[in-house]
Amino acid sequence: MKAPDELVTGLTIRPLESDERGLYLKLGLRKAQAISVVHAAIVVAFDGDVVRSARIALGSVAPTIVRATAAEAALIGRRLVADAIEAAATAAAAAVQPIDDLRAPAEYRSTCYRSWSAACSVPSLATSRVVCGR
Repeated sequence: MKAPDELVTGLTIRPLESDERGLYLKLGLRKAQAISVVHAAIVVAFDGDVVRSARIALGSVAPTIVRATAAEAALIGRRLVADAIEAAATAAAAAVQPIDDLRAPAEYRSTCYRSWSAACSVPSLATSRVVCGR
C-alpha cells in the first residue's frame, strides 16, 4: 500500500507458469479511446483439467478495480466446463455495482461479464496461453 505522498513509478508482472492460462478482455466504444466500458483480467492455474487457483479482476464497474473472489471460488476444484463458468459469471456479476455514465448504463456493464464468460472464457482459458479481447 502506498502512502499519500508516494507515487507508483513501475510495475512488474511475472510471466505465466506452464500450468496457467490468462485472459484479458476489454470493451471500449472505439479503438482510439483508452477508457473501457468494462474490462476483466483472469488467470487460472490447472492440475490437469481441474482448476487449482483462479484470480479474477474486474474493471470499470466500481470506483476501483474489483477482485471477484466469489467467482474465483466458484472455479476452484472444478473442470472448466459450462456450469462452472456460469457459476463464476453469476458471482462476478454480483461482485460489482456499476454506475450509469456516458459510456454505458450500469445494467449493460453487468451483462457484459456474463456474455464474456459464455463466449470467451471456456475455450480461451482451456486452450490458450494468453488471449486479448477487444
